[in-house]
Formats: sequence, structure tokens, C-alpha cells
Amino acid sequence: MRTLVWILACLCAANALGCSVATDVDGYAFEDSPCPRPAHACTGGRALWFVISRGDIARSVGDEIAGFNLDATAEAVCGHADKISPVGTPGIDNAASPLLAVLEDPMHRTDEVLFEGLLSGVITVLQVNHVDDLVSDDCVDVQIRRAAVPSGQDPPTYLDADRDGMLDPDLHLNVNSITARDDRACITGGILHANEGDLPTLFPSTPVPMEVDTTALHLRAQVSETGLTEGWQGGGVSVVDLVSVLHLEEQPFLVSVLETSADLYPMRDGSCSHISFAYTFEAIPFTPQVSGTPP
Repeated sequence: MRTLVWILACLCAANALGCSVATDVDGYAFEDSPCPRPAHACTGGRALWFVISRGDIARSVGDEIAGFNLDATAEAVCGHADKISPVGTPGIDNAASPLLAVLEDPMHRTDEVLFEGLLSGVITVLQVNHVDDLVSDDCVDVQIRRAAVPSGQDPPTYLDADRDGMLDPDLHLNVNSITARDDRACITGGILHANEGDLPTLFPSTPVPMEVDTTALHLRAQVSETGLTEGWQGGGVSVVDLVSVLHLEEQPFLVSVLETSADLYPMRDGSCSHISFAYTFEAIPFTPQVSGTPP
């Protein structure tokens, strides 16, 4: 705990000026979707199903880190300068990943912990409906769902029978309720784009995946018949929610660190209420079933 407090103290010192500059709240707006957002619902096409097979926090490469320009500005917000992506895109909002990378247990990397969670039965799948073209499609319906292994199956054995640290191909999974959806998503240049709004999602950058309320969720990934690659999901998570799910109410110092790291949704007192985050994922095809029958 002393080491944790020391690390957080260094981060807090680095962010000591994080909320000293007031922001024009009235002019603050989140980035719009890259999709045309047609007025009509998506129709026709086919459905593709993918199960998340890998996940990890965004890793810094020098001064660069992947993520999204969530607030449609490259200017500092609450005193926090935006970052640059590895391909040179400015305005990247991703305050949580560097923080979590510092706190990460080197003996239990986030990607390894997430895969262990997957094998325990914490399964997330993406349903992409109304797909007409995998290169350019102006209207597809993206649904994020929970899933489970078939009844009677042991999750670790069924999902990774050969124990090679990867999900096995040709899985059959029972799909459950929708946790997030964008029914006006699109595919441009072979990249799936979706904005999922203000809905719960799995926040993967913790030893145990937690359900938290997120906002301004963005998702993008290379899409093909063989899966989703170079996938990213990012958004903002409320400091209040993090304090609650991490049970930090009795640790005011840690609460202060989260508050000074916040970089989204500036308030009139110059502070921000949300912390930006981004994580990477990959997904492979699977066969969906509902009560034993493909949906």
C-alpha cells in the first residue's frame, strides 16, 4: 500500500495544476460520429458475430498513446494537455491508461488478467447487423452483448481446450442481453465505427472487470470475415462512479488523485467530472445460439 500511495503521490504532483484553468463549458462538445447517421433504420444485409478474444489497456509509446479525440479539441481541458497517437493524430484523450499502467502489477498484466476473466465466463460479444459491404457500408447496427458457454460446459476447457492462451475457433455461445448499441454505425475503408452513447460497458483496466457507467463511448476496428483486429474502445468514466466501484470513500487521498486526473466534462469551477480512457481488443467469429437455436 505504501508503494501504491507513493506512486499516486508522484502522479498527483505531476497533475498538481490539472484543474487550475477554467474552460469555456458552453463551447465544449463531444466529437461527432464519422458515420452519416441516416434518418432511417438500417435494413437488409447479413449479421456477423464476434467474441472478444483479447483486451488490454492502451500502452504508451514514448510520448504517444492510442485513443480517441473525444471532446473534438486538441486544446488542454482542465489543464490536461491532449496526447498524440502513434500515427500522429493530435487531440487524443486517454488519461486513465497511463495511470493504470503505472499501477499495474507486473506479475499480473492487464491483458493476462482479462483473459483469465474471459476463461472464467466473463464473455463479451459484438453483433454487427445489416452488413452489405465489409469495405464501405453507411449503415450497420452494432450491438454489444454478454454471452455464456453452452449449458454443461466448463468455460476454461471449452474456450481454450488446448491451453495455448487463445480462444479456440468454431465456438458456439449462448448470447444474452444487449449492454450497448449503435443502430447507425458504419464501415468506412474496412473500419467499423460505432458510438455507443451513455451505456454501461465492461471497464477492463482493473484486476476484476467492473460494470461502470461510461459516456461518449467510441469504438473502431478493422473488420473482416475472420474477425475484428486493431480494435479500440474509448470514452469517459465518472470519477464518482470509480470511487464507488473501487470503494474509495474512506481514502480521500486516492479520490483526490482521480479528481485531479479528470480531463472530460469541465465544470464552471475549472475541474472535470470524468476521466478519459481507451483500451484495445481483438475478436474472432463464433456461432451464436439462444436457448440452443441460432438467433
